[in-house]
Amino acid sequence: MYYIFGTLPPALIIGFSIAFILNKKWFKGAGFLTAIYFIPFVMSMVGVAYIWRWMWDPASGLVNWLLSIFGIHGPKWLSTPGLALLCIFFISIWKNIGFCIVLYASAMKSLPSAYLEAAEIDGTNEWQKIRYIILPLVLPTTIFLTIVSSIDAFKVFDQVYALTSGGPNNTTRIVAYYVWQVGFADMRMGYSSAIATILLIIMLILTYLQWKYYTSRIQYLD
Repeated sequence: MYYIFGTLPPALIIGFSIAFILNKKWFKGAGFLTAIYFIPFVMSMVGVAYIWRWMWDPASGLVNWLLSIFGIHGPKWLSTPGLALLCIFFISIWKNIGFCIVLYASAMKSLPSAYLEAAEIDGTNEWQKIRYIILPLVLPTTIFLTIVSSIDAFKVFDQVYALTSGGPNNTTRIVAYYVWQVGFADMRMGYSSAIATILLIIMLILTYLQWKYYTSRIQYLD
């Protein structure tokens, strides 16, 4: 749950904000930037994780080297309990933002222009257009991203395995990694299968609750 709330809302908010800016008529090169943002999403998570592992290396990493230029002594990113989980959050957000941008940008391009033109005639500002027109109309896209991202969050394994192996002090031992650890490292297959089954039930319940909530919102808007 920490992982879901630490990655899903930031990815949706940042992805929507960038897509909104790229969708502006005055913005040039929107297609090129969208493609650039989408590249991390199609890259292998293991490869991405090892690249960031090198960048966060306390002795020779790029991040601490940049901090040292400003006289800041960089921490041990992946060895500090609080920072290690934030690093995993950051990688997941950075990698999935492109997916959110592409879907939100496509949804915004398909919006009826009459609504936005009528809002401009009525003198609404940008925030009012976002809140009362754009956000309700792209709600189906938000539903899809929320459900898919929530399901994907329960399956997080690659970045944990490559970066921290569940450490330090099990602070990054997310459920999917724990299932693998119990089943294939400790060879307790029965217990691992039980955890996976309960995880499936939790995913089904959360998906159903999300679907009911969002569909009721759509019916309310209609």
